[in-house]
Amino acid sequence: MKHVFNTHGYANNCPDEKIIPIALYCDHSLCKEGVLTLCRQRKEFHLAHHTAALDLANPTSLNSANAIIMICASCNSVALSMPNQMMESIRTRTPHARVIVFNNLANQRQKLILKQAGVHGIVENHVGVKSLAGMIVNLIKKSGSRGEVTVASLEEANPGAMLFDLSKKEVQILRVMSSGISNHEIGKQLLLTETTVKSYLHRIFNKMDAKTRTQAVMKAMKHSII
Repeated sequence: MKHVFNTHGYANNCPDEKIIPIALYCDHSLCKEGVLTLCRQRKEFHLAHHTAALDLANPTSLNSANAIIMICASCNSVALSMPNQMMESIRTRTPHARVIVFNNLANQRQKLILKQAGVHGIVENHVGVKSLAGMIVNLIKKSGSRGEVTVASLEEANPGAMLFDLSKKEVQILRVMSSGISNHEIGKQLLLTETTVKSYLHRIFNKMDAKTRTQAVMKAMKHSII
């Protein structure tokens, strides 16, 4: 049996060592959708638990050596203000969990404190599905090393970009394109050839299920990407 479903409808016991269960503590619907997209695209990932905030008195328990705990900094400021207590609470219920703190805009000293407490990954902003998958796999391969795997801030990233799995460059192109300039002018501004711009636009349209520039820009504005 691969999954035992809890009262939330998620599978929180995953004895299959190939399964990577994720507990998500975040109140942003687009973040949850991004993780669900990851689970749909990569069958080894499963959203095992989701609540808005981490309860230090009663954190969820994931019965797996591959467990991933994802904590949104903006939704869990109280827990993150007590990083040692937070990590102790998590380890009590899920000893082998790898902990990722995302949407984190902390300064270098605060990041060091999180790493010293045992946080494994720190993500300053939202990242695409592929980047997130790669980070999780790297954490598991490192067998519990702390604070060594980080993802750089994506200057143009936001929850909407994560939803559509848009790269930093694709968001930049969308932003410039929204002014209505030609592919040639986009290329001049971003130091790209016109052919490369067309290639990026093709990928953007596919990811956003858009057929025209206008549709892509309207969706980008709707999801606050630009």
